[in-house]
Amino acid sequence: MKKKIMMLLTVALLLICGASAVASEENSEKMKVIFDTDNGVFGDDTKALFMMLNSGKIDLLGITTVIGNNWVEASTAYTLRHLELAGRTDIPVYMGMGEPLMGDHTPYLENGMLTGIVGGNIGYMGGPRPDSYLNLPEEPVIGYPTIEPQEGHAVDFIAEQVKQYPGEVTIICVGAGTNLAMAVKRYPEIVPLVKQVVYMGGAIDVPGNTTAAAEFNWWADPEAIKICLNSDFARQVIVPKDICAKARITYDTYEKIKAAPETYATKLFMEISGPNHEGNPDYTNTLWDEVTVLYLLDPSFVTGSEERYLDIDTTMGMNYGRSIGYRVNPRRPDDFVINPLAKKVEVLLDMDVEHFMNLYVEYFTMAPQE
Repeated sequence: MKKKIMMLLTVALLLICGASAVASEENSEKMKVIFDTDNGVFGDDTKALFMMLNSGKIDLLGITTVIGNNWVEASTAYTLRHLELAGRTDIPVYMGMGEPLMGDHTPYLENGMLTGIVGGNIGYMGGPRPDSYLNLPEEPVIGYPTIEPQEGHAVDFIAEQVKQYPGEVTIICVGAGTNLAMAVKRYPEIVPLVKQVVYMGGAIDVPGNTTAAAEFNWWADPEAIKICLNSDFARQVIVPKDICAKARITYDTYEKIKAAPETYATKLFMEISGPNHEGNPDYTNTLWDEVTVLYLLDPSFVTGSEERYLDIDTTMGMNYGRSIGYRVNPRRPDDFVINPLAKKVEVLLDMDVEHFMNLYVEYFTMAPQE
């Protein structure tokens, strides 16, 4: 009898160990990601976040909030609330840098040092800085969060995670880049340990959207982006305006999302974005950070990319934030002189729009995967 009991216990133990090993293997196959964001009420950052949560392909180590389209306090409030709505309060949120490296740019805008604004998007400079993520100028339409950000700082969190998982962490940088730049300056030892950095930013071969020269994310803190681009990361991928501007949510996309089974993502889409499409069938909305995240989930939509030596102009004035891209294989050796600090990066330039939009609808509307 004792032998039978021991045999049963042994079998049970082996089954448990086997199941644990399988679970561990499945988790190890997921991409370890830090999402560095200037999230809004329900913008491209939010949709990109929901796609990651839905996919089941991402081990989201944490979300770091940063200056950019919103003050960091507002971005933190929105991010915490989105995680609540998604039922993912297990994901930690760390508040990060509240101003660009050179300080709040509002005075530069007011005294005319920041010139050439054509797109109207001046991000956080459109209003006063909140004194707390729970005291914004207006209560968010999605409500304030009931959960809190972590006590630590985003910059320290980035370094800790990269050191804990050397060679495994992908950093998705869809804000101003200030957190990552500070992490590089404070903890330079992490640079060779990062698996890759994927940025939404820059206007490489096309005009910008905040100025004729610059795309907003990199215009918001070009000094930070310069530090990042000039760092020896193993791999850097740029998802610029060049490719993002090709993808737009149309009425057809809206109808597909409307017809999909309701999830937290589709519900919020219908509540916040739906009226824009219902009221005007010609209304469209460009996809930005969604392109960046979908590149990690399924890059098959990318039809054109190039390796470039990339840098950025930090001279205050008309060219502030301009992306400077040097081709890896010029027509003649004297076509350009490469900045010795510029690093070789991959720049995504073109896509199969129909394929991308199908993937977008698929990942945005799917039931959340484990």
